[in-house]
Amino acid sequence: MVGNPPVQVAVDHTGNGGADIKNLSAASANTFDENVCLTGVNAPCPTVSPNANSRLESQLQALGCKTYPPTPSCQLTVSQWNYYFTEAVNPDAALLVIGDGTQLMTVQDYLQARAAKGL
Repeated sequence: MVGNPPVQVAVDHTGNGGADIKNLSAASANTFDENVCLTGVNAPCPTVSPNANSRLESQLQALGCKTYPPTPSCQLTVSQWNYYFTEAVNPDAALLVIGDGTQLMTVQDYLQARAAKGL
């Protein structure tokens, strides 16, 4: 369930600014890793759920490398990444074309290259 009780409480208790996470510690004293929240004070709240690119990266890495993040991605050719992308993720997706398709890259490099080409 996703809710935001701190903001709801702040409506009735105006002295409380209302935030899911309120970090009052010194800078870099705390680490926020894959934080999920709606509002924060001195704390990152990037999204309510893992972003789509992160899920796509995990899915492609599992298909191509047989590993999952945070294990580093293996390197496959552009053609191999295109195969996994169009066969298992999106059959209607445009292929990434770089040279003759034999360039090796990680899944992160592949997804960045797709984004850079507007795919």
